Amino acid sequence: MSRDPILLVLMRIMRGHMADRDGWRHHFAGWVYRTYPGLIDCGTFESFLMDYHEGNLPEANRRRFERHLSMCGLCRGSYRSYERSIQLGKRLFETDDAPLPQDVPPELISAVMSAMRAPPDDKPE
Repeated sequence: MSRDPILLVLMRIMRGHMADRDGWRHHFAGWVYRTYPGLIDCGTFESFLMDYHEGNLPEANRRRFERHLSMCGLCRGSYRSYERSIQLGKRLFETDDAPLPQDVPPELISAVMSAMRAPPDDKPE
């Protein structure tokens, strides 16, 4: 965690901001994430997710991503879900004739099947 005394005070004020997502602490936390130097908001965190997971995020953004990850419980949960989805997706394609694992969510199966049936992009490579 940061040793920045101002940020530590702001974090103390923000404590519990997820309990009341319409309350002032939640709005204050969003403002802090958007405006405080070196921090990113949850939307930016989500946009960095794939590059971070694949190791393609530039160093400065990686530090911001990891700082947000350490501060925001909602995004920690989102990142864990993202990693779990990737693991389950890989398990789906280990072998063609293997049965599906029982813990694969039906939504993931539907999403994979839809993606497989979708026509290829007409974008040039």
